[in-house]
Amino acid sequence: MIKLKPEAIIVNTPELLPVSILYQIIFGTRIVYDIQENYHLNIKYLSPLPSFLKPLAAAWVRGVETMSAPFVRHFILAENSYTSLPFIGSRWTVLQNKALPLPAPATGKGDLNAPVFLVSGTLSLTYGIREAIDAFLKIHETIPGSQLHLCGKVPDKKSLQYVGETIDNHPSIKLTGGAGGVPYETIQSAIAQADFGLVFYPENPAINECFPTRIWEYMSYRLPMIIQEERMWTNYCLEKKAAVIFKSGQASTGDFLSILDSTFYPATIDYSDIYWTAEEHKLTELVNTLTLDR
Repeated sequence: MIKLKPEAIIVNTPELLPVSILYQIIFGTRIVYDIQENYHLNIKYLSPLPSFLKPLAAAWVRGVETMSAPFVRHFILAENSYTSLPFIGSRWTVLQNKALPLPAPATGKGDLNAPVFLVSGTLSLTYGIREAIDAFLKIHETIPGSQLHLCGKVPDKKSLQYVGETIDNHPSIKLTGGAGGVPYETIQSAIAQADFGLVFYPENPAINECFPTRIWEYMSYRLPMIIQEERMWTNYCLEKKAAVIFKSGQASTGDFLSILDSTFYPATIDYSDIYWTAEEHKLTELVNTLTLDR
């Protein structure tokens, strides 16, 4: 039997913070808290708990995080917005879930009279499947030959029911995946075959300041995107010439086709910051610092 004493423990859920701190006190180690979500806001605004329990559970999680903070050597943050969390101080590194570089990302668009739109990844009401479908149906009124491909996992019964009923009523929408999800290679294939990605999310304090992972994925494939106005990622996508904003009022066929025929992903723009490469370097430096700083 091989026994190892870890030099660092990476904790990625608040429930494991107390036992990790106990281990630190008894055996000595460094704790890194990997904050993948704003758990406090998730419980308040996304949890299926009864309404009267949500504030209590959210307060308990925030209390655990706050009391554990002095024992944490470093915080890893999945979003830039998490730097405002009140308990992390200045001991943090942002590691966003960016895309892996592709050998030859696809460019160009197919037939604009019959474009294929895509929503991939988590297909839930919480993460905007209703808003994306509503936008597509308005587009479909303008471009009757358009199709919508939903590819990914539908994680809950309410979302699954909504998606199923929508597909039954609209033959132009198809689903690959469902409750069981799909292999990531299937999602990659769907991105490569699509003409446009749809990125729409509902207003919700738990996700308003989160950068959708699918944006990195779509950009890595040079997939043009149709996006919302006034979201935290809107200006970034527009600056990269990766997207156009959809307004339901611009419903004349000629106007909308001209928008879809915009120039996307020009060679003059640097896209190196969309990839995981830089994040990987930051992670390596952090691990080296933690293990060498005895």
